[in-house]
Amino acid sequence: MIYPTTWPGTFWFSSGKALFAVGDLVAGWMMYRILKEYRGMENERALKFASIWLLNPMVATISTRGSSEGLLGVFVTALLWAVLANKIVLAGLLMGLAVHFKIYPFIYAAAIVWWLDETKTGNATNVTQTSKRGSILVRVLDFVNPQRVTLAIASITTFVALNAVMYQVYAWPFLEHSYFYHLTRIDHRHNFSPYNTLLYLSSSPGGSQSTFKLERLAFVPQLLLSAVMIPLALAKKDLPSTMLAQTFAFVAFNKVCTSQVSKVPA
Repeated sequence: MIYPTTWPGTFWFSSGKALFAVGDLVAGWMMYRILKEYRGMENERALKFASIWLLNPMVATISTRGSSEGLLGVFVTALLWAVLANKIVLAGLLMGLAVHFKIYPFIYAAAIVWWLDETKTGNATNVTQTSKRGSILVRVLDFVNPQRVTLAIASITTFVALNAVMYQVYAWPFLEHSYFYHLTRIDHRHNFSPYNTLLYLSSSPGGSQSTFKLERLAFVPQLLLSAVMIPLALAKKDLPSTMLAQTFAFVAFNKVCTSQVSKVPA
């Protein structure tokens, strides 16, 4: 993505900060709507919960220093709203856009797909009884419902189209810095990650000669917990709480965890 804060001139840098701060406000407004419409909260109570984000000094500081996490907060909260409102095509578009914007929202796909059964979308029939009596093939066919297929097609199409455009503009450096860089990244400065000391030792002279590449394996427990175990255990019960737990687990076990990474929109 191309941000105003990367363009030359004071005007663009300042306007970029303002844009990211507006993103924080919009994300807070989306949280307020979700709490009212899908949690049944009164105005005052919903506003108090939304204020945890809106009045958080870390949230304000990260955006006003020129970081774009406020926009990602809008995408993620809008994605949650679209799923809860059963606007599946819109949810797919937002998923593809969010993952293109910053790669980590892909962890929410598993929770959303697991949540999207007929009982949640208003198309419940005798699917549950049929699945219990049927073979494994029948259960698989029941799982692949129209909502899940629509979400997958919309999100993948959006993601591929945006990446194709960026590849045409930047070629290989786009793929390197957007995706492959995360596999080899060793960032031990201002890092609160549990892997911080190990990454520091790995970055020292001679440390990278080991056949054990910590920076490539650190994703394993992180992704197993945030993208597999938590969605399977919790998603069907409560999607918003599941996405919050996924975000917390992803950040807690991320190999690079700075103040910027700690600002999570869930």
